Order: sequence, then C-alpha cells, then structure tokens
Amino acid sequence: MDSESQSLTSSPGISSEFYEPDPSRSDNNNNNRGTSPGVGPEDLYSSPSSSSSDRDTQFSPENYQDEEFYGKLKVKVRRDGKKLTEKKRRQDLQQQYGNLRLLVPGLQDVEGRTPFSRNVILKNTLHHIEQLKVSVSSSLHLANELRLEQEYNHQLEREWQMWRKKVEDLRKKKQRKSQTDKPAPQQLHPDMLNDMTSQHGQSKWPPQHQSNNLQTIT
Repeated sequence: MDSESQSLTSSPGISSEFYEPDPSRSDNNNNNRGTSPGVGPEDLYSSPSSSSSDRDTQFSPENYQDEEFYGKLKVKVRRDGKKLTEKKRRQDLQQQYGNLRLLVPGLQDVEGRTPFSRNVILKNTLHHIEQLKVSVSSSLHLANELRLEQEYNHQLEREWQMWRKKVEDLRKKKQRKSQTDKPAPQQLHPDMLNDMTSQHGQSKWPPQHQSNNLQTIT
C-alpha cells in the first residue's frame, strides 16, 4: 500500500505536497456533528480580507452617485459602474418606495420581493399616478365649465332683473299719465259744473214732461 502511494506521489505532473488540515479551522464544538460554523450577515457582504473600516468606506456616500432607476426612482450606484450589494440596494428602494407610498395610498410593500415583482409594482404605481393626473385634469376641466355656466346664469339673471325693472317703470309711468289726463271733480271750473248739471237735468226729464211743466208755469 505504501509503495502504491509513493508511486502516485512520485509520478510526474503531480505535486508531492499533501493537504494538512488547519487546526484553527476545525470546529470549536465537537458535538456539532461535523457541521461548519454559522455564517452571519457580515460574512455575506464582506470578503475575508476586508475589515470593518473597509466596509464603512464601501458604503460611504462619497463613493456613490445617483443614477436613474425604475423611471423616476433613483438608486445609488458606485462611481466605477458596479452596482451595490442587494442589501444596500434594497434599503434604498424601501426608503424611496416608502416616500412614494405616502403619496399614493394602498400600495403593497416591496419587502422581500424579487426585482421583477418590484418592477411590476412600480409600473402599476406609475400607471396609477398617471390615472390620477388624468382624473385631476378632467376634474379641473369640469370645474372650469361649471364656473363659466354659473357666470352665464348670473348674467341672465341680471338681465332679467333689468328688464323686470323697466317693465315696472313703464307700468307706473302709464298709471301716472292716465291719472293726469283724467281731471278730478275738484279741479273743474264752476261754469263747467253748471253746464254739466244743466245738461244732466235736461237729459233726465223726457220732452213731454218738460212741456207739461212749462204749461203749468204759464
């Protein structure tokens, strides 16, 4: 068995070095049934050679610039063109989408969703905003038409009141004129009153009765 292993290791093209396990990488707990130690969130977003100071500078604001993302939303990207990690990008999206939810109620949360589903939600949100713009513009148009109609109604009412006043003035003027054309009895001359009474007396008695009266007088 040893001769076979020596022949394998001594064959050309194969290194004679062999792997020795590192005791520092062995499990701390012998009762964990051979499982590897747990991986934390910091291990996912950092390399073994990176330190905490490197991670702080990685997410510093001066290393990123704003770039348009999903239409009107913006997400920070690196100046060298590389995108942020999923954690940072999701935080930016959640913050920006939270600001958008304040403007448009009834939207779903993007927590834990895939980029495709987030894109669909954002497209629906923008579509909903466009519909709101159209409804607001139509409401303003209807309000403008209603205002013009009210102004026209007020104008017609003013004209009607004006013509009504003119008719009342003409009626009063006609009544005053009829009263001035027909004189009152107190305004008649005494001679006119005597003539009117004499004419009234003559017309009151018939001619035969008037002749009989004359005979009795003679």
